[in-house]
Amino acid sequence: MSVVVIGMDMPNTCEECKTSCEVGSDMHCLVTDAGNKWGWKLSESGFYSRPDWCPLRPLPEKHGRLIDAEAFKAMCRETVADLRETVFLPHEKKMVERLADATEALCLDLDEAPTIVEAEGGRDA
Repeated sequence: MSVVVIGMDMPNTCEECKTSCEVGSDMHCLVTDAGNKWGWKLSESGFYSRPDWCPLRPLPEKHGRLIDAEAFKAMCRETVADLRETVFLPHEKKMVERLADATEALCLDLDEAPTIVEAEGGRDA
């Protein structure tokens, strides 16, 4: 199943939430009970604060990279090392050496490239 993110500010109360609706004098949460036509009926406590059971979660802050760069570089270098230990024909060995050079260039680029946060002038810059 795929994941969907609804872009909205985190509400402090159910009343502020874009996924709630009023039906008569009652407020209902449309996220918590999709099988019910009007969703979960909220108590008055939801009018004053966001309840603990609220399914909305804040997105994590940007940390800069989508991958663990050190683990990725180690995996690339281990693969090249394994290829160097494999018996190849002379022209294939040249290809492995070109791959090794490209791998080192990629690893260097990862070391020198700014993270997303740095590029945007964020806290890690």
